Amino acid sequence: MRGRLVDSIILDRWVPPEKLPFPYNKANAAVVWERIKKFIFATWSVYQVRTTVKGWKPGPFGLETQRMYIEMNKAFAKGDKNELSKYVSDGMLAKLNPEIKSMQRLGEYVWEAHGAATRPHVVHLATAKVALENGEQRLSQVTVRLDVKQSMAIYKNGKLIGGNPNEHKTIVEYVVMEKWLDGRWAETNWKIAGKIPAPSQQASSA
Repeated sequence: MRGRLVDSIILDRWVPPEKLPFPYNKANAAVVWERIKKFIFATWSVYQVRTTVKGWKPGPFGLETQRMYIEMNKAFAKGDKNELSKYVSDGMLAKLNPEIKSMQRLGEYVWEAHGAATRPHVVHLATAKVALENGEQRLSQVTVRLDVKQSMAIYKNGKLIGGNPNEHKTIVEYVVMEKWLDGRWAETNWKIAGKIPAPSQQASSA
């Protein structure tokens, strides 16, 4: 492997369940215990981030993630890879390239954000040492729940062939932000590394 990771990796795909099981009994003890373990892991990860990234706070970070998510989708709709690279990791950009090519074959893609239904908030953190060519380096990822109202439309020769620009759908997404805490990339900004399915989607696909 040369340099930093090119493949997009998600350190921990766990997101907290929307509701804890009630009443508590032996049958759902595993769910509660899993949440306790994740809380301990996330608390350790918060310490890693706060002692490395000056001034990091979950509230402003959630809002910044939402801003980057919106800018990422706008750049994706335009097929602007240079603009996309400002907001997404190298691994995610590589995964988006085929999607951009497919989209451009269909026609002109238009995406718009229309505000947030709820305030974005951090739901989980994960930090781990990743083996690279020049040794192990800490990678931190933060999962942020976003609830953005958005519209999508596809045009071909000026004619609408898909979506509806006037239909605003509220989409809940769990976006994973990442930052290297060590090495030559420690001074680089946070970037979007990927997305995690919502708990309801995970349950339906299980």
